[in-house]
Amino acid sequence: MKRRSLNFGCLLGVICLALGIAMATGSNDTGRLKELRETISEVRKMNGPSKPGANAAEHLSQLTEKIDPKKVDDKTLDGMVSLRDTSNDFVRAWVAVALGNLGPRAKVAVPPF
Repeated sequence: MKRRSLNFGCLLGVICLALGIAMATGSNDTGRLKELRETISEVRKMNGPSKPGANAAEHLSQLTEKIDPKKVDDKTLDGMVSLRDTSNDFVRAWVAVALGNLGPRAKVAVPPF
């Protein structure tokens, strides 16, 4: 009897661990996508030569390092691409890094030659 409950306890632990990992992975991308959208909005509000705008854009690049590019929807991607038009050189540089982190998903950001 003890042996059976030990095995059941181990099995239950493994199942809980697997579910926790699956839920954490999914919620992280969802949370990061929401934070990505909010950060795009912050950067847009801070247009012009400002350090907070550059810091927000740097945060944008950090977020795109951690998110699956396939999870970034077209509207969010378009929002990021639109930030290239800012007058702040540092913001443009960080936005370029953020778009680069998305790899081929961000090919719409490349201007035609």
